[in-house]
Amino acid sequence: MVTNYLNNTNQYRLDKLKDKVYLFDGTSNIFIDDGSCYVSNVNPTEFKCRNVKLTEQTEFDERYAFTKELSFTIDGRLDVNDLPTSIYVVVESFDGTLWCVNPQYPMKLSYTFTLSDAQNETTVTLRTQGNMPTLKCNVTDGSISETTTCKEYKYSRFIDLYLVESDYARYDNSNNRLKLSKDLVKIDYNKNSATLVEEFDGESTTTTITFSIPMDSYKTDWQYRLLEFMQNTYIALVTADDLYKYYCGTEYALQPSYTIDSDGGIITITLRESSLRGIVKVYDSQLDIDHTYTWEYVTEIDGVDVFECSGGPGIAKYILREKTDAVGNPLGEYRCRKDIWDYLQEEEEYYVMNFGYLLQYNIVGVWDDVPQNWFPTWKCAYKGADFKCELTTDIPRSIIFTSSTSYSFSLNASCDWNISSQLPNYLSISPLSGNADTTYTITVRNTSTPTQYDKYATFSIDCCNTSYAYSVTVQEAKDCITPSDIDIDCMPQTVQFIYQGDCPLNIAGIDESLTYSLQNNILTVRVPRNYSTEAVDHTIIVTNCNCGESIDVLTIHQDKTYENWVQENSYICEDGNKYQRLQRYTGITSSDISYATSEYKKGNIIESNSSDCKMKNSRFVDNGHFYCIDGNKYLYYEEEEQSSFDGGQTWTQWQPTGSAQLGSLVESESDFCNQTETISWRLINKSICYNP
Repeated sequence: MVTNYLNNTNQYRLDKLKDKVYLFDGTSNIFIDDGSCYVSNVNPTEFKCRNVKLTEQTEFDERYAFTKELSFTIDGRLDVNDLPTSIYVVVESFDGTLWCVNPQYPMKLSYTFTLSDAQNETTVTLRTQGNMPTLKCNVTDGSISETTTCKEYKYSRFIDLYLVESDYARYDNSNNRLKLSKDLVKIDYNKNSATLVEEFDGESTTTTITFSIPMDSYKTDWQYRLLEFMQNTYIALVTADDLYKYYCGTEYALQPSYTIDSDGGIITITLRESSLRGIVKVYDSQLDIDHTYTWEYVTEIDGVDVFECSGGPGIAKYILREKTDAVGNPLGEYRCRKDIWDYLQEEEEYYVMNFGYLLQYNIVGVWDDVPQNWFPTWKCAYKGADFKCELTTDIPRSIIFTSSTSYSFSLNASCDWNISSQLPNYLSISPLSGNADTTYTITVRNTSTPTQYDKYATFSIDCCNTSYAYSVTVQEAKDCITPSDIDIDCMPQTVQFIYQGDCPLNIAGIDESLTYSLQNNILTVRVPRNYSTEAVDHTIIVTNCNCGESIDVLTIHQDKTYENWVQENSYICEDGNKYQRLQRYTGITSSDISYATSEYKKGNIIESNSSDCKMKNSRFVDNGHFYCIDGNKYLYYEEEEQSSFDGGQTWTQWQPTGSAQLGSLVESESDFCNQTETISWRLINKSICYNP
């Protein structure tokens, strides 16, 4: 007997189950009355399966709590796209009675897929917890019946295994293709020894490939030397006899290990990846073998900076381009910017001193400079330069792990960046550095199991003159939502709240300025920049069954933008008066107000009716004067100027400035230009020194 539930009134009894389950999205389609469950207007999917098992445990602590687990096995690999968003399940006993397993809350999915020569199946496990038991199901509109669409996957067998080093492969997610710059290697292994297993625990996926090779012949017959094989990571292609292909290791790559059985004379090799993506299943996809190459800008080679600081503080120009294969691997050849290369060939002293180090590289050609050939970097910012890094990322300032898993975030910075950290060995971040104006996927991974004692770590993202601090906490999942309030600075950022996954979280109210998402038992909230000089509190009203019947209020305390007005070596004119010019500086703390904005205001008055603040009008007038050039007569316009000291309300008389401009030709070979020039010498009250 799988489940035996006795109710004082209804005397329900559930025994052996048929090999079928109905899955549907029942959030608003389930009604409970008088100990029974009523279902209508659903679009269920029936899975053809076997080994259907339902267990239910009951606990009483002021009220009943029912923990349920349903498992069943299907042929082939489960396609999660065939599952509803919120999983509700109905099963059928052999007497034809339908039973609603989870009338209250959706079930949480996990599964194990196994593919080998003799096995191709997925064992699905669904779990939930609530205050109601499994109830007899009454379908009021016939939407669950014998005519319900049945989902069935084709049975197939493991056929071949291909491997390639992960450095030479990249999965193209948009086109479901594996892009390669090196051919796949078909692996020879002992017959029937290869197995592919995919395990999804509700949050992350572990993919494992195992196979064995003969110990006495692998050096001559096998495709790799064993020690060299262990030094790489891999992407695998597994083929089956149903024309499907399975790509494995496409996110973080497969890590190899092996064991040796000297008695049996075999070496068992294991390839494993823990990721969010898991296996990628495609139908008869063609491999994209791409042997083309590109020339990419490069700013660093083996720790040596290769760029030219030019164009102002924080601005650099590229010097070298590096030849790379189709997936970005360097091929050891470079092209130099033509102007730099020409100066080096001419042995110009300045260029030999500053760029002579380039001659150590394998330069095979040149490229012409282009207007877009520049990028921002803090390495070219002079001391005191107001060059700040602009960071665009959804990494929360406080990252919380409640299980062994990994999170992925996006990051784009206005200049080159790197991550500084002394993380414990159970935490890792990849990648640790990147180039300006390039979007990266940052993966933060926790491999430890949370305990009753919380663990903490910190890291920072450094770019230009700016450092952004982040914290990481590993903790057990709390009964309710945690934390209830968070303190953050004024910058735009994401924050996280953790809740139990067996109990849905409902957002009853949230500030209009905030956006949020719910995934993997995490409420992620995006908080915009607080430009105000006053701190603000953002509130989120939530309900969650683990918090009881009460409504929880989550609060994000966002600090103000700190400001300081600094006097510049300049002035502002207003109504003819001269004032100090103050520039606004902002910062995220009171001790670091160093970001120069483009906002200005007047300070104390320096001088009333200042000559520096007069308004001017100018004009060129014809005063009847002419100018001769090569015997030709031209009009000669003289400049006049008037001034205002009261913002243009009154003006002075026009006065000549002594400047002029040439007008149009009046007469060629003019007699006016042949007049005799009379020169006379006059004694003035000045002297010069002459030493013949």
